[in-house]
Amino acid sequence: MKSKFEPNRTTEEYDRQYNLFYLSLHPYIRTKSLMGSKKEEEQDKSKVANIVIYDINNQQSKTLFEQVNEQEVITHFLFETAYDKKEKGMEYNRCYSHKIQNNYDIETRSPLDKLLICQRNLESGKSKLWTANKNGDALLLLAELDKDMEWIVDVYNQKVRTFNRCMDEMKIRDYDW
Repeated sequence: MKSKFEPNRTTEEYDRQYNLFYLSLHPYIRTKSLMGSKKEEEQDKSKVANIVIYDINNQQSKTLFEQVNEQEVITHFLFETAYDKKEKGMEYNRCYSHKIQNNYDIETRSPLDKLLICQRNLESGKSKLWTANKNGDALLLLAELDKDMEWIVDVYNQKVRTFNRCMDEMKIRDYDW
């Protein structure tokens, strides 16, 4: 499963509202050396395992997740950055146009103090949606999704919506965002 962190699959982003810097952490992969049995480790920069949140004002950093399962990678990391007066919608740190929907005719407001993180298990294909405030506190598991479940952010209603497209078992669920 490729990470959605395109084009270089890394995160070096700022949130100006709270003066935070976000930095991606990559998992290590073990490789055999050319000389035989000795195994070496190198970073797998095609995957994001965790995010460091650096508070510039306090010069303190922490990781978003305390522990990371090596089979889980972050596929989406998003937050609101500003209100776009011309478009009358919210701007986000990344262009996830297929995930950000109903983002027009929004009343003027400040960006939400929220992060939305999607982790995918590489073995099972299942995903987890997490929320936290922008400094990484109040981390909450919002939903666990089977591999056939999808999700979007409904900006106008401030919801994260999960759904599947199965005729036999249609499921739609909203979560506060």
